[in-house]
Amino acid sequence: MTQSAIASLLRLGCALPFRVSDVDTETIRRTALERIARDLLGFSTLEPRKSDSLDFRECAVWNIAMALEAAYAVGQVSILEASAVHQTLDTQGSVGAV
Repeated sequence: MTQSAIASLLRLGCALPFRVSDVDTETIRRTALERIARDLLGFSTLEPRKSDSLDFRECAVWNIAMALEAAYAVGQVSILEASAVHQTLDTQGSVGAV
């Protein structure tokens, strides 16, 4: 996940308690998912707690839709930025070959 993807989450109201340069992408991805689950669906954690009252809850369809849209937006930004990086590398590689 890139900084723009994180910015998308922040625009959706999900605060991230870390500096991007300090953590790996898996940590960023996991934190983003946890923030979406907490802020948009009301789950305090995504870790199973082996208790029906803690692991299951009712969610309105519109909240689930917002959470899915937030996750999709973060993924789309990541894909677009990765594609831009690859295009830049390809362009730089072909310039160096000339």
